[in-house]
Formats: sequence, C-alpha cells, structure tokens
Amino acid sequence: SDNAVTFDTADTDLGTGDLTVNADTISITRAITTEGGTVTLNADTLVSSTAAGDVRTTAAPSSGVASGAIDINVSGTGSVDLLGDLVTE
Repeated sequence: SDNAVTFDTADTDLGTGDLTVNADTISITRAITTEGGTVTLNADTLVSSTAAGDVRTTAAPSSGVASGAIDINVSGTGSVDLLGDLVTE
C-alpha cells in the first residue's frame, strides 16, 4: 500500500466493535479502545505509537464478555516501535 493512517485527533472508542487497519504506515498518538473487540494493525513498513497511543481491548468488569485481542503485523523489513501500552486484560 501507499498510504499512511494516523490516529491523532481524538481517542478512538469502538464500543464492543473490532478495528482492522491495512496501510503502509500506522501511527497511533491517541488511545484506541474496544470492550472485548479485536484490533488488527497490518502495515508494510511501520507501526508506531507515542506514550499516549495506548491500545486497549479490555471488556467491562462483570459483563460476561471476554477481553479482546491485539494483532500487529509488519511485512518484510518493517518495524514496530511502540511507546504506548497494549492492554488485553
């Protein structure tokens, strides 16, 4: 792909939904949150986050919903450079 996706304007709250992003580069500078969903990030060259770029898939307490998953894939000689937290508890 020839595109870049940046999460930087406001936090992304998906409720109980899933998120899949396919891009050349993915930059996360604001939180991405889902309650039990899956966040999948597929990049050709880079997935990066700042300290504020947390990814959380934690289900609400006592909801009976299992917490979700985080799947990060970078092809070829790409890299993953994360400063934010990845939370699936």
